[in-house]
Amino acid sequence: MDKGINDNIKVSVIVPVYNTGRFIEDCIKSIQKQSLQEIEIIFVDDGSVDNSCEIIEGYAEKDYRITLLRQNHQGAGAARNLGLENAVGEYISFLDSDDFWYDTNALEYMYTNGKKENAAICASYRMNFTADGYKEINYLNLKDHPSEPRWVDFVEVQNDWFFQSYIYLRSALVRYGIKFPPYLRGQDPPFLLSMMKLEKKFLLCPIRLHCYRWGHQIKRTYSEIQVVDILKGQHDILQMSLECNWQILVETVIKRLNANYYNMIKKYLSNAVLEQLKLIDKTLYAAGYHNKLDILNEVKLSIIVPVYNVELYLKECLESLVSQDVKDIEIICVDDGSTDGSNKILEEYEEKYHSVRVFHKENGGLSSARNFGLNKARGKYVVFVDSDDLWKTKDAASYIINLMEKEGLDMLIYGIEPFFESEELENVYGGSKGYYSCKKSYGQYEHGFELMQRMYVGGDYVPSACIKAIKREILDSTGIKFYDGIVHEDELFNFLLMMSICRCRHESRIIYRRRYRQDSIMTSKISFANLIGIYTVWIESIKWMELHEIPKEAEKIVKAMLLRFEKHIMLKYRKLDQQERRKIDSCNFSGRYLLQQILDKIKMSSINKELQDNCIKMKMYLKDEKISKFIYGVKYAALARKYRAEMIVDDNNHLWGEMLMQVPVCSPEILSEFEDRAIVYSPKQRLDELEKRYNNGKLIFLPLED
Repeated sequence: MDKGINDNIKVSVIVPVYNTGRFIEDCIKSIQKQSLQEIEIIFVDDGSVDNSCEIIEGYAEKDYRITLLRQNHQGAGAARNLGLENAVGEYISFLDSDDFWYDTNALEYMYTNGKKENAAICASYRMNFTADGYKEINYLNLKDHPSEPRWVDFVEVQNDWFFQSYIYLRSALVRYGIKFPPYLRGQDPPFLLSMMKLEKKFLLCPIRLHCYRWGHQIKRTYSEIQVVDILKGQHDILQMSLECNWQILVETVIKRLNANYYNMIKKYLSNAVLEQLKLIDKTLYAAGYHNKLDILNEVKLSIIVPVYNVELYLKECLESLVSQDVKDIEIICVDDGSTDGSNKILEEYEEKYHSVRVFHKENGGLSSARNFGLNKARGKYVVFVDSDDLWKTKDAASYIINLMEKEGLDMLIYGIEPFFESEELENVYGGSKGYYSCKKSYGQYEHGFELMQRMYVGGDYVPSACIKAIKREILDSTGIKFYDGIVHEDELFNFLLMMSICRCRHESRIIYRRRYRQDSIMTSKISFANLIGIYTVWIESIKWMELHEIPKEAEKIVKAMLLRFEKHIMLKYRKLDQQERRKIDSCNFSGRYLLQQILDKIKMSSINKELQDNCIKMKMYLKDEKISKFIYGVKYAALARKYRAEMIVDDNNHLWGEMLMQVPVCSPEILSEFEDRAIVYSPKQRLDELEKRYNNGKLIFLPLED
């Protein structure tokens, strides 16, 4: 081509480039095929790391009209602005480097008619290219399809997308000072509307210029800053639409935020994102559009669901939550590094239900996942649901919210029931039915320790985080969260919570269903981790008490809870096999030597002098005799309260270390080690056998009477 043409450039074509080596040749060739030759082609590389620049440079050697500019990765908007600064053509056209132009005479047709009509903006028809072929898109939503150029008022169209289908008079862009806003995403519509706001109309040229390549893009992922920028762009659109009385566009922005963008927004719902949403809401409110953004509607209840490799049970759990009869809830699913199909299930539910928010993190354990969920929660109240469990009824959320609101509660405790995956599991763990069953509602109290004391004495104290609805403000103000890196985290969380809250209530209505399945936390063999977990609970409880003033009325239950933790240490240790016990010597953790001192002094009646004193005080508190009592057989756990038994002994090693009716279960071998006087209650048919096996001269064997 004669270089003299360069003196009269009619159109500057600006193409931002970022890693589009697969498609950029199609883009270049479609420009070169245009019948309008008096053009300049400005490619702006936005920090590509593929072969895009090499391809462009190869074409530039043969076509002097091609210029390649470079910048660090700043986004397409910044790249287009750099192109604008270097452009000299009468008109400006934009093309993305993975798209191409369709009709070979389109640019000449638009330029010629735009020049003739002195148009600042010329529009064309638009094509889409997919695996199924080409399809024309009526993005202008016009009723007619003119065969000749005609003027169109933008108020008839009110579509802010597809700015690439237009060409723009460069002198007008310069005169108005219009550039792309510095957003990483969502910068195109504000650019187009800035011109439409000032020009108010455009010349429609019935020809097909831009062809959008559809379907090759991978699923888009966003960052928090990109979502913020998208919302900034939507706010720009909203402000211009209100100013120009573009009512359709106002409704379009609202619809996008409540539908198209909803899942994206909820996934990155940070303070910065919320700030932009509130700014949009404020602008809408001032214009008479009140409470239009669904995502800003008050969330009453946050349901936090930690997820780790539960693909077989996750859908049942989520179905019980998404089917709730209220809308003002959010379901926060925290994927804790799952390696099975759990992620796919979470994505399906997040896409389908506005209430579901999914977050992914590296594996850190149950406490870590729950704490992560708490940091994302927006609800006035929070609850926890394990991802292999479920809620029993569809009105559970409304029941919780209504009762919390009506009574002004800091915490509500509700009922729980176990269910079993197999008859074998039920035979082994069926005793848990008695542990979880609660015969009455304990009502309302002004202090958490009062309710804890009543439930503990009544044999109905269950330290599970999953049966409590908590006012989030309480957790924020006290800083209470789950202790990271241990099992038995609920024990510590529950104790600190009950000691910190004020108005609380217990209702026996069953809301939560706990699943007993193979290879779950509930059915796993007792290990060294269990011992360290409960030991940490004991230590951290003592540390907490040293920093807080304990009301005199709470002293008894505090002593009882410490005694409970101490007994758990003993029971967990006794249930460890030799391999697990040896880990105590080889491990390195804070407090190891204190734990070793405790374990060295383990006896059935006492761990040390302090524990023995606490046992006596606790017995006096419960108005019990000082002689110890045992029951043989977990099937008789329901009689533990009647006989005031301290312990249940049973040959079934699957239950050793568990608590039934607030009474620990352990091996019968403990009887032969017991050094104090005690009574062993047993079924009549086992009395002789047990007395022969375990009587050391201090045990008295008596028959059970139902």
